[in-house]
Amino acid sequence: MQCPTHEIPDLVLLEYFYRSLNPRNRGLIDQLIPGGLERYSYETATKLLDLVAKTNKDTEKEQHLIILLGHMDNLTQKVKELEVMSKEKSKCMPPTEQGRSMDIEDKRIKDMLVTILQKLNAQDRVLEEIWENVEVLNQMSSSHSRSIELIGTRLGRVIPHLHQAQGKGLPNDVLANPKREI
Repeated sequence: MQCPTHEIPDLVLLEYFYRSLNPRNRGLIDQLIPGGLERYSYETATKLLDLVAKTNKDTEKEQHLIILLGHMDNLTQKVKELEVMSKEKSKCMPPTEQGRSMDIEDKRIKDMLVTILQKLNAQDRVLEEIWENVEVLNQMSSSHSRSIELIGTRLGRVIPHLHQAQGKGLPNDVLANPKREI
């Protein structure tokens, strides 16, 4: 089959796309689509590739969440350790010093929570930037598609004229111009 707007065979488009992928994504596609993209129709291959892209995005989100959960687990463990230390210290301290140490521990806990909040806000900003970049890439892709369509339309208008000129022959063409008239 050929692409209706560009007159480029779909298999050639898929092959160019496959070659432009980085080695990691190529390996992923080779694992998910045994035998290569050429075995499938253009529509099926594009649906499979869309699923691969969606899976990549979901995996990245899950990895970020796993990292954040790890940080939360570490913080929880440290808070528990501080509570144990606090209970041990409060048994031995006079009541006047217990209040001071509790204030210090409260300040430490608040500082840790502020740090976590800042890290979460930073992660949110990074995710927002990623979404903005995806939107820009989508716009660029649409723009390139429109440009390709325009080029295809213009070529469609020029190609018939080129074919007519080829039928007349060139001045150096001995078969079409046996007398070598210029």
